[in-house]
Amino acid sequence: MDEYRRHIRLDCKERCYLHVDDSYYPATLDNISLGGALVLYCGHLPGACVGGKCKLSLNGTPAYGYVCEITRIATPNVALKFVAPQNLKSFDQQTTKAAPK
Repeated sequence: MDEYRRHIRLDCKERCYLHVDDSYYPATLDNISLGGALVLYCGHLPGACVGGKCKLSLNGTPAYGYVCEITRIATPNVALKFVAPQNLKSFDQQTTKAAPK
């Protein structure tokens, strides 16, 4: 089978988090490239759909990471395309209404 990938993928088995809607899910980063990543997640990701956005944290904490587009969901695999690096706390504050005091 021919490969039509734009970027070389690097295998890795690192802990990560997926942030879908308002929930964080622990997952495993299976491989990564300059353009995206393949994440392994066992279970269901409520609110996740192909074409939808999620956030991926690579450093073991959900505070910093990448905004991604979901390009494929085939349990246990979730394929992601990187959209932008982001301080996710800042991103959440910009996109979430402030709670009333």
